[in-house]
Amino acid sequence: MYMNIFSQKNMMVLTITCLLVTSSSCSFVPGKSSALELIPGWPQETVEIHLPAYPGETHPPLAGWKLAYLQGGQQKTEILPASTASVHLSLDKNQPTAVLFYPLTQLQGQPAHFFRPGGCVYPYNREASWLEGFTAEILFQLAKSMSPEELATSPASRFNWPRLTQQAGKLAQKAMDKGTVFSPWLLQAGLLKDAILQGTATTKNIKKHTVSQIPLEEIVMQEQPAGNGDSSQVTLRKIYYRYIPLGFIPTEKIPVESVSVEQDSLQLAVPLQENYSLHGENAFLMGDRIFILFTKKNQKPALVTTGIERYTGR
Repeated sequence: MYMNIFSQKNMMVLTITCLLVTSSSCSFVPGKSSALELIPGWPQETVEIHLPAYPGETHPPLAGWKLAYLQGGQQKTEILPASTASVHLSLDKNQPTAVLFYPLTQLQGQPAHFFRPGGCVYPYNREASWLEGFTAEILFQLAKSMSPEELATSPASRFNWPRLTQQAGKLAQKAMDKGTVFSPWLLQAGLLKDAILQGTATTKNIKKHTVSQIPLEEIVMQEQPAGNGDSSQVTLRKIYYRYIPLGFIPTEKIPVESVSVEQDSLQLAVPLQENYSLHGENAFLMGDRIFILFTKKNQKPALVTTGIERYTGR
């Protein structure tokens, strides 16, 4: 049994029906009418959008925000001061619009958007959150490939975007109850996008990538000897996840054998586990360096430094 995640005027009736039927899934093809009444010409509406709360007491100092959204089919970006609490935006009235806020932190002397964005989907919500940032990113990527006219007639305009956030929240709560790690960015975005565009999306399409849980006590800092026999000491710091609500790995829990650096390369040896797969969430921040978790056949996974270019471009 899967719940409808398309917005329709008969949403309540259809949802109740889904809960009562005995078949394996319901039909989720959008109806002829949308819950949003589109106005010809797509007039603008000025709305106030509130930014997500940045945990400055536990995370790197906030240098600012990168704002991104679509207006009239055009992508708009703006750099906001770190103190910004809300913004007033002119958006396409009643058109589903993703608003994204990327927290910027200093990375090797440059403002970087390493952390995943918070966001919201107007007109359903005007309070950005880290959880809804994933939902907003899905819509943003879909809408970028369409004109306003195409979006208005696309199943994406009738998709129940709040339902996606709610379902991700339920998965997060289940993970918390089990003591495991969950990020909405571990969901299979490609599968979701295809189903949304086809108008066939159900909760069945909300699937996680296969990843491994790596016990912190098994992570070891290993020595990487320099070619000349010298080594540069590196100060152990918190290791941050990209999804801000996950926080960080306290390095005091990592047993240290020895620490050195060679050509800006520092590795963490981690246990190889079954069904392990690489994913964009396998990037971590420590100090002013970004580490990517990768694996090789018959070798333990390792965290190694990577370039910062993809996190500093506009």
